[in-house]
Amino acid sequence: MEILEINLGQSADLVWEYFDAQTVNIISDNPNEPVIGFVPRSGQIKVKPSIDTVYTLTATGFLGDTEVDSIQVKIKLPPYINALSSSGGVPGDSIIITGSNFNSNPSSNIVEFQGPNNIRLSANITNASDTSLTVVVPSTAISGPVQVTTDGQSSNYLSFFITNITNFIPSNNTFPTLINDHSEGGSFTFGSNIFLVGGGNPYVDIYQTSTGIMNSSIESLSLPRAGFPIAQLIGDFVYVIGGNDASNYTQRYVEQYNIISGTWKILGLNSILPTSFNGTNRCGAAVGTDIYLFTDNTTLKFDTLTKTWDTSKTPHPVSPILAKAVEYNGLIYVFGSGGNNDDQSKLVYSYDPTNDTWTQLADSPQRLLGHAVSILNNKIIVSGGQYNDTLLQFYDPVTDTWKTSTLGEVTPLPSAKFNHTSEVVNGELYLLGGNDRQILKLTPIYIP
Repeated sequence: MEILEINLGQSADLVWEYFDAQTVNIISDNPNEPVIGFVPRSGQIKVKPSIDTVYTLTATGFLGDTEVDSIQVKIKLPPYINALSSSGGVPGDSIIITGSNFNSNPSSNIVEFQGPNNIRLSANITNASDTSLTVVVPSTAISGPVQVTTDGQSSNYLSFFITNITNFIPSNNTFPTLINDHSEGGSFTFGSNIFLVGGGNPYVDIYQTSTGIMNSSIESLSLPRAGFPIAQLIGDFVYVIGGNDASNYTQRYVEQYNIISGTWKILGLNSILPTSFNGTNRCGAAVGTDIYLFTDNTTLKFDTLTKTWDTSKTPHPVSPILAKAVEYNGLIYVFGSGGNNDDQSKLVYSYDPTNDTWTQLADSPQRLLGHAVSILNNKIIVSGGQYNDTLLQFYDPVTDTWKTSTLGEVTPLPSAKFNHTSEVVNGELYLLGGNDRQILKLTPIYIP
């Protein structure tokens, strides 16, 4: 029996020659395959089975004699990753990838980690079998997907996190200028695109990190919003809450953006921010399908399923004016409070939505006002601000400890940023807008 091996989705050539035959008939044992039937005495056809298939060729002579041959087409399935021995670590760590359809020859496999600037990094494979690969995390790997390619076929992705960021390197790339002024605006990320929302105007800019292109082609907000509106992506919808209008009054209507259709709409009367609460220069974050807004005298929960507000939650211990919030592992961390109050601007609290409780955490080493916060590799990155516009700080929510650029523990920002926004895409930190229309990109580094 002749055996042909092909990758899933590829075609194989069946070739035959029976010059003395009267008829040649080809049948397969795959019920899902098209019937081939009788063919010329010699020829070639392409077949594309989705499973292992045996083709039987029967040549019948003029005297009734027969010759039977078989060709088996074997499908090489793509590799599949079931698990990583560790979901996080540092460069130089050895991890084991378990799964199926790998090649026992190490050189027939490629294992890639995420690198800076959307580069994929090949890992050194130290041991290989059909069901496991042992690899070394590349020296410049950042958090992101791990993928295996075996004999030209690629696997699914699993995430791997670099956990010990110690600093950042600013990118030397040239970035486009924001089309509109988004100082005191909001932002969200969808895929590799960063959306900048409002900031004294109703416009929406999109920065495509994969191409470096900035555009403003999608529909604008229905209402202008400055004063740090909250923009949260939940499923296929973005909700924009709060901020202020041109007269400095709180925008009370909630707007919803449909990522799929690319359209905005103002939600109904049940969704209006209650009149007794100030939504300007406040902060909030989403947990699950609920968005929490922290105002002067209460914590409000917006249920995106019912489009209604719950005003019964426990208030922030201090007025969260010009604070910034971010969700991490089901808790919301709030950085800075009290606006220009120096004593309160260093305060940090976490909010537990399940138990409706607040916990005071270690103060920020530096005063915070007009700053931005993002989660990257299990650290909360606090950047810029009006008190120190090149400030860069790491907060570890597990150990409740800080590292700060003012003490030389972290390199400060290469240029000033305040009243800006920050987003993480593919393991890299982007600081956008604010005091200017420029973009800064920071790539994390670490010391093993």
